[in-house]
Amino acid sequence: MQRAQKAIDKSSFFKRSVIAAGSALALAVSPALLALDKDDGGFSSAQVWSNQVRDYAAKSLDAENALSVAAIPLNGPGIEQYINADELMSPGSIMKLVTTYAALEILGPSHHWDTDFLTDGDMVGDTLTGNLYVRFGGDPKLTIERLWSTLRELHSMGITTVKGDLILDGSYFRIDSGFPQFEDNGDNPHAPFLVEPSPYLTNLNLLHFQVRADERGTQAWSVPNLTDVVIDNRVTATAEGACPSRRSFEWEPIFHDDNKVTVRVTGSLPQAVEPPVTCR
Repeated sequence: MQRAQKAIDKSSFFKRSVIAAGSALALAVSPALLALDKDDGGFSSAQVWSNQVRDYAAKSLDAENALSVAAIPLNGPGIEQYINADELMSPGSIMKLVTTYAALEILGPSHHWDTDFLTDGDMVGDTLTGNLYVRFGGDPKLTIERLWSTLRELHSMGITTVKGDLILDGSYFRIDSGFPQFEDNGDNPHAPFLVEPSPYLTNLNLLHFQVRADERGTQAWSVPNLTDVVIDNRVTATAEGACPSRRSFEWEPIFHDDNKVTVRVTGSLPQAVEPPVTCR
């Protein structure tokens, strides 16, 4: 997209956030471990620390090989302690340390994402005569709340009507060879963490599904409410009981040739709960 002839403002009026995340990995030990007797060197005797953690794993996780720990002092006194340190484990959220380190090293702590609103038109009264361009930059914190805030700013600038097209520019992440395929070994191809990188990233490109039961029966809806996403609600109302966990519901997306999606939800939800509850 060629740059629009005029910018609505020399500086983008969209309020941006600077995301510079720093992470530290800490190993928390229980009070029982801290209460161990110390020898003259200040260390726990006979390396009981690692044995205590193994006992905890066996008791709480049903297996002493259910966790992996490597505790290495970086400065000051201390002793190295290892528990299954060479075993392959699912890293989980520890992988965020890798992406955070890469972001700080490559982008820097002062990096910010831009979302620009531009136009090639003119203001006539409260009407923008011309196209409104939105140039996305993949801002991970571009949420629904911030979009509403942006619309309020447009209105505050005196723009109530746009006589032209809304043109979205998503060329920021364009890669000729496409993104590499991420092979996930889970059983849910629609998990939130599998959302692909996109310059159009808005509200993390996620839909929030909710189910409610009251005297009318059950209702299911999504936030935001998209016209191309239809919910086939098959949740049944039961007499009474506690609100089930979100894993008690099955959400099955059915994709159609016209790019529309039907999401079929099944499960049961108690109706006689005071006050009526919404399960998310």
